[in-house]
Amino acid sequence: MCGLVGGGVLAPVPPADWRAVHGMMVAQCFPDVPHEYDEAAQAFARVCMVTPVDDPLGVVFVLGEPQDGITYLDVVCSPDMAGRWASRRVMRALAALAFGGLKLRAVWVQAHGTDALRAALAAGFVPATDLDVPVPVLVMTPHSACWLLNGKKERENGKFV
Repeated sequence: MCGLVGGGVLAPVPPADWRAVHGMMVAQCFPDVPHEYDEAAQAFARVCMVTPVDDPLGVVFVLGEPQDGITYLDVVCSPDMAGRWASRRVMRALAALAFGGLKLRAVWVQAHGTDALRAALAAGFVPATDLDVPVPVLVMTPHSACWLLNGKKERENGKFV
């Protein structure tokens, strides 16, 4: 589903590595992930899984099957990468893939824990629910990601620098 990832920052996760990704997801109790690998592999074939080229499998981004141009983003990372996956370089490439390559209208993520919430906010996701709920939902759109895609940072007054 990924098509061309490009940019030299992210690369598709090859099927040979899917078992390792599945193991991380099961160990971290990801919801809706089948415990049997063969069943998970069928689902993996329908989603877009990418990883930074400079740290393969340290973090894996899973963009689900879009429905009306909207999909979820699962961030599967090793414990040492928890909350540190949102580098500007990686997020710029991920936004370009989601909104340029895949032509999505929105990507949403659930923040499981304080580190995940901080990382999602730092990455440019904006709250779609209250942040004080057990698992807040955040969303990114092409508009909210424009500072990433244009290489600019938005200040509090809405102007870009």
